[in-house]
Amino acid sequence: MSRNSRRTRILFVIHSLGYGGAERVLTDLVKNLDSRAYEIAVCTFYDPPGFRTEIEEANIEVHFLEKKRRLDVALVVRLARLMRKLKPDVVSMHCRDAFNIGTPASMLARIPTRIATEHSVGSGRSQFLNRLAFTFFSRRWNATIAVSQFLKDFMVQTWGIPTSRIRVIYNGIDLGRVDYVGDRNELRRVLGLSSQALIVGNVGTLKIEKGHGAFLEAASRIASKNEAVHFVMIGDGPLMNDLADQARQLGISSRTHFMGARTDAVRLAAGFDVFLSTSNVETFGLAAVEAMLLGVPIVGFDVGSMREIVTDKENGFLVSPRDTSGAAERVLSLLEDAYLRESMGKRARVSAESRFSLPVMIDHYSQLLSAR
Repeated sequence: MSRNSRRTRILFVIHSLGYGGAERVLTDLVKNLDSRAYEIAVCTFYDPPGFRTEIEEANIEVHFLEKKRRLDVALVVRLARLMRKLKPDVVSMHCRDAFNIGTPASMLARIPTRIATEHSVGSGRSQFLNRLAFTFFSRRWNATIAVSQFLKDFMVQTWGIPTSRIRVIYNGIDLGRVDYVGDRNELRRVLGLSSQALIVGNVGTLKIEKGHGAFLEAASRIASKNEAVHFVMIGDGPLMNDLADQARQLGISSRTHFMGARTDAVRLAAGFDVFLSTSNVETFGLAAVEAMLLGVPIVGFDVGSMREIVTDKENGFLVSPRDTSGAAERVLSLLEDAYLRESMGKRARVSAESRFSLPVMIDHYSQLLSAR
């Protein structure tokens, strides 16, 4: 960062730049803020394969300060030292680790403006500690952002942050990444399937919160009614082997495709006929929104922020949580009616473009930064 620049200097702090929803959103944000108005750097505590190269290719500095233990006081000091060197006008912190390390560091470095963006509700086991941390730290933030109304309500009710101190800024998707509508056969070519094959898919980390077990239960019901359907999961995670075992037990392993983590996940998802979301909780359904922008209709459990994204019977279907029978029925209704599938997909795209595009998110963040 140049000390002589008249641009607003912003240091973004996030736990990691590995492949994930919050990391994708931050990457798009830092790459697309107006470089004439802002001078940007990023700091991260873990360095797995992910978006770091993409950010650096946009001529944005990425600083890696390794977090060596759960409670790493030395990291607070090292981050404060980096802040004194870079002299940012604003520190923008994303996710829990960034709050816990970045807030005291920015106080030590006497940074004038602190912004905190929360992307998830966290785990139940950590809620008490989260409440203590948020109660203390949130009073030191100039602005607090939630990525959905559901998350804002959760932060007010569970963590005790006054509603007046939280604003909602929805995540925005780079439309350039989802300009593949109509290229439904690429996924079929990769899988060696007929162009006539129907595909129900999901994109997400294979962990318990994402409810992939329920996805497979619904898939089993769908498979028993329609022999042309295949099921695709794009993503990796700790439950990969367990889910593969479940697919075998349900007798659908030959029609279930585990594709692992893919850098081309969005392009492949253009081949879905239906996106099935069976998450146990959804703070912001980034993968579902990307599917909508691809013109793919959504069937999802009515949890978390899903009703902010999907208008039931308009641009998708919502069913009660854990209702795999109801989800299967809704998916089958779309698979059996090409006109309904296409028209609902078109409405999904229009809705997502107007509310969840990257320019909309950039505009909201720019307004916030200009008003600091």
